[in-house]
Amino acid sequence: MIASILIVTVLFAAGYFLMYVASDKIRTLTSTDMTYHFKTDVTIYTFLMMFISFLGSYLIGKNFSDAVAVLSFWKVMVPFVATFVIYGLFLMEMNRLFMMATVLFSFICGFIFIEPSSLMFQNVIPSYLEISGYCLIASVIALSGKVLKGVHGLFPLYFLMFMVGLALLAFMGGLPIYFAYFACFCCGLWVVVYQFNMYDENLHLSEGTAVSMMFLIGSLFLMAINELSFSSVFILSVYPITELLWALFGICFLKDGSPDLYMYTSFYQTYLKGVNALTLQNLLFKLLLINILFALVQLYAPNIYTFPILTFVFNFWMMSKFHSGDDKKTPSETLTETPQEQADNSNITQKDE
Repeated sequence: MIASILIVTVLFAAGYFLMYVASDKIRTLTSTDMTYHFKTDVTIYTFLMMFISFLGSYLIGKNFSDAVAVLSFWKVMVPFVATFVIYGLFLMEMNRLFMMATVLFSFICGFIFIEPSSLMFQNVIPSYLEISGYCLIASVIALSGKVLKGVHGLFPLYFLMFMVGLALLAFMGGLPIYFAYFACFCCGLWVVVYQFNMYDENLHLSEGTAVSMMFLIGSLFLMAINELSFSSVFILSVYPITELLWALFGICFLKDGSPDLYMYTSFYQTYLKGVNALTLQNLLFKLLLINILFALVQLYAPNIYTFPILTFVFNFWMMSKFHSGDDKKTPSETLTETPQEQADNSNITQKDE
């Protein structure tokens, strides 16, 4: 027990220190030159550190023999290589290929990771159909990153809370221990990113960053299928999926021609009503904390669907509470506001306080 606490503390501190040094360097460089350069891209630094930490955690943790299905070294590398390719396509502004690659790599990872013996419905439907269904879920998880922008601090907070939940699942025996080591290191990384972006976006996180990181979460979901704890990992991913469904619902029924999907999300519409970013982060933190609790309880649930359905219902209900109000604006109305009007609207809550 003491050794585990020591390892977790060291990993968290290492992630925090390395990310803080990198972030401070990035801020120094961007203060003198605002043009894009690889040296000032926080996403690349984060990817590299997460990749190295996962490989290290895997090489150390696989000796514990606590995995139902042991992944080979080359399989572990696939999602990270795919992530670099996906983000590279985004940087080259190949948007259609960027989206297609995200879906394609989700299916490739699914058919690489999932063992036929781990399937839940192997005697009901063909195995390739069930695996394709899981791959489709992983694709939706990855693409939900498109809506997690627009308000600074929300995506770093979500990713941080996901890693907290992943570490707890691993420590409770739902996943191999190397998932916990990797998650603890990532917590150190993303605490720094969230710290820098809590009050303002000091570290730029693009749509490509969000989709690429959510692709990694989708890959972790596919890995968890072999450990029979994929329902718990899925619960940790419910919030961005509900935001994506909420935004798609808004596009279908509002139809006001806004080009950006995230403008239809519940959190962004709440932000337009004057609720400041820090308040939204506080609300999201509470929501994600309850989702983590549902994920932990799901480990001991008698079936795989009760708590995921309950989590969906709870998230939609909470989002409707955030979204309710008479002063709702459509995205196109927001685009026609002057910068001064947008600034005035975003400060309504602060003035009232």
